[in-house]
Amino acid sequence: MSSIVGDVLMPPIGLATGGVDFKNLKIALGGTPEAPVTINYGVFLQATIDFIIIAFCVFPAGEGGQQAEEAGAGGPAARAQRGRETAQRDP
Repeated sequence: MSSIVGDVLMPPIGLATGGVDFKNLKIALGGTPEAPVTINYGVFLQATIDFIIIAFCVFPAGEGGQQAEEAGAGGPAARAQRGRETAQRDP
């Protein structure tokens, strides 16, 4: 999944934003040139974008699986098992 985000979805987003590499965005607070003190907000921004993209990819797949289960997917054996479970709950 991270390959889809990093290699397929993020390049067009980077192109649309003018080629900005989010991971290199940072705020310099001070320190020496050899060891600067920075807030790397670009890494956080990249992780947030990756999470949102993955969530939008995974959520429909989960919904489709739930709809298939509700429709009786799994064949006759699965439907028979659900029938036995219902009969055991309802005396």
